[in-house]
Amino acid sequence: MTRSSGLLRSLAKLATTSSRRSYSTSGRIKYSVEVKHDGLHEYKFMTGYDKHALEEKANALMDKWNAKWEEIQRKQEAKMRLEQKIEIVRQKTESAKEEINKATTLLLTSLQTSHSIDWDSLKDFTPFPTTKPSEPKLKVLPVQPDIKDPIYKAKLGIIGRIFSGIKKKRLDQSKQKYDVALNTWQQESQKVSETNKQATERYKKKTEDWENEKRKYEEEQQLQHNEIDQLRKSYENNEREAIEQYFSIIISKSNYPNWISIDHELLYNAENRQLIVDMQLPSPSDIPSLKEVKYIKTKDEIQEVLLKEQDINKLYDSVVYQMLLRTIHELFDADTTDVLDAVALNGIVNYIDKSTGKEETSCIVSLLTTKKDFLDINLSAVDVKSCFKKLKGIGSAQLYGMTPVNPILQMDKQDSRFVASYAVAEKLSEGMNIACISWEDFEHLVRELFEKEFTESGGEVKITQASRDGGVDAVAFDPDPLRGGKIVIQAKRYTNTVPVSAVRDLYGTLINEGASRGILISTSDYGTDSYQFAKDKPLTLLSGNHLLHLLNKHGYKARIDLKEAKEINKANENQR
Repeated sequence: MTRSSGLLRSLAKLATTSSRRSYSTSGRIKYSVEVKHDGLHEYKFMTGYDKHALEEKANALMDKWNAKWEEIQRKQEAKMRLEQKIEIVRQKTESAKEEINKATTLLLTSLQTSHSIDWDSLKDFTPFPTTKPSEPKLKVLPVQPDIKDPIYKAKLGIIGRIFSGIKKKRLDQSKQKYDVALNTWQQESQKVSETNKQATERYKKKTEDWENEKRKYEEEQQLQHNEIDQLRKSYENNEREAIEQYFSIIISKSNYPNWISIDHELLYNAENRQLIVDMQLPSPSDIPSLKEVKYIKTKDEIQEVLLKEQDINKLYDSVVYQMLLRTIHELFDADTTDVLDAVALNGIVNYIDKSTGKEETSCIVSLLTTKKDFLDINLSAVDVKSCFKKLKGIGSAQLYGMTPVNPILQMDKQDSRFVASYAVAEKLSEGMNIACISWEDFEHLVRELFEKEFTESGGEVKITQASRDGGVDAVAFDPDPLRGGKIVIQAKRYTNTVPVSAVRDLYGTLINEGASRGILISTSDYGTDSYQFAKDKPLTLLSGNHLLHLLNKHGYKARIDLKEAKEINKANENQR
């Protein structure tokens, strides 16, 4: 059987033909052709006397089979594409549900692990990444020719033995042959030795460089280990900077989804055992919004189904509340040396203001809680928003609205308490420590500052007398229709933490005066109990840092050194 001629049209690779000719009993030329299709498993044997007609018939059958096969292939490919799209839809839907589940379980997943630091896990134990250079494969020295080798032995024969001249000539030829071989060996040996020497020197240099790099790498690694050990020792010795670094690591190591970036700043107050944290929160646009993915068969399209705006907003608020509770939980849980009595957490958001199109930064939530109160909560069963309110956190009813709030407790990032020199009101001489001035001068200074502060906005400040005002040092009247009204102001020149009793007294005075707000300003700071008492009341507590800020705002500079003031007060008492 031979392959069919070029008269047959080109076919799909699975459809083939073969033809032959023979003779009938009457002597006529008879043609036959085999047509088969491997894909369809079809076969047909056809015969006829008209070659052209037979070939056309065979071609028509092959076209039919090819069309049928192409239709089958088209359906199979369409089925495969459909299955691929369905699989893509399934994977994307699962991924979307997983991200939403992560958002709804931020707090619960944190409760399942311990958050104290495994100090060794902070150390880099990665082996030196470069392998030691391999020893070079040296070339083998050639074998020195041996003069006793038969190839260098003269073949004298009978004639050579008889004739001395011939003997000498043949002996000289053998020696010359040996000398040539010896000279060649010496040259080749010298070349091999030189090549081996160069390879050995290169290997030695590479090895020395490798050892130096390895030693430097291990020294740097050991230095990092020593720094971790020193940090651990400093933390266990309750050193402030180490405490701050320790808790910063705790926050940074928290395993959040990749759409949450944990940027933060913190400050530890050793006197009050408070940790203040400013933490970056995600914006509403960061929240996963993909609910599921669907395949629309009639359009042959993959469509994404997004959460409704109200669901995104609700999810955003939940994420923020969970992050606050989760962070405070992790900080208290990691407090292995018991240095924390309270944590103040301020949630900061960078977002685009839809009304202006500009990027804004606001504190939208603030929470201050003691360890005692917080550890009394069963976080695995709480409603996060209700828990936030129970802890008297500050934030708008709809956090996604980006309504700014005043932090309950703010950190002083520059610690302007210690300033070398200052220029203040005329009664204060240059370089004087405000914490050491007389009570009268201090109260007068505070009144002066608030006169400047409120008169800028059209307000009025009236100075009162201690004998008649029940402890009020000044009364301000703010004309602002929203935040204004009567404001009572008290000044406390303290060198120790302001007791909560002073805050309670101010609140009582506020009630008696019928004032809308009370302000207590001091040279020192306040304890957690004072902030806890004030945070749900119309009270503002201003520490020495705030006082210095007001002085700077109105063109003055000053310093507050409580330690120095205590020493001076003690010396004055001893002299009495």
